Amino acid sequence: MMGNGARASKRRRWCKVRLGGDARTFEIRAIEVTGSRVGDAPMLPELLE
Repeated sequence: MMGNGARASKRRRWCKVRLGGDARTFEIRAIEVTGSRVGDAPMLPELLE
């Protein structure tokens, strides 16, 4: 327990889920999960394979 009204700061950690799908069949064809610091552009080639 912390005194004097102080609160412990909790830093949230996020993950990103990217999906690649077939527009004709609506089937999910690829999925990639990364940390929040990874941008979208570097992941695109992997999803298109």
